Amino acid sequence: MSFDDKQIRRILEGVKVSDDHILLGEPIEIDKYGKKFQIKQINWYYDWEKFSYYFGMLLNYFMNICENFRLPTSMDDIKAFRDSFRMLMSNKVYGYRALGNLIKILKICKFDVKFMKKRFDIDDWAELFVWVYIYNIFGVKKNLKIALKVIGKVQSI
Repeated sequence: MSFDDKQIRRILEGVKVSDDHILLGEPIEIDKYGKKFQIKQINWYYDWEKFSYYFGMLLNYFMNICENFRLPTSMDDIKAFRDSFRMLMSNKVYGYRALGNLIKILKICKFDVKFMKKRFDIDDWAELFVWVYIYNIFGVKKNLKIALKVIGKVQSI
């Protein structure tokens, strides 16, 4: 099963966007090979430092492989990201290391990595990574915006 345009469209339709910020509601459940994966934001207090370290390492491997690599900054960039992801994972030098960091990220998100290793193909890994990215990077932008508004209201009192 490949991570195709149909799945990208499902991701785009499954996430509500306002002013280029993700509006997060309840965690999304994705059914893959008969197992449900719950996509939600990680605990920023306990897990954010580890998450950002492994995420940074993964980005470093991306930049070593793709000269013009950019993380998706809008929902339209996800398709281009998929192609970069495939290129990275197929690389003989950095692909294995990148997958190791991706596995650590997904363990922080409390996914059953043992199950994933047995059944997932490269596109399944990419899809889950995109969901984690959306909920923990894009979604944080919206939370930050709301937090700044609340702080502004408190300061004006």
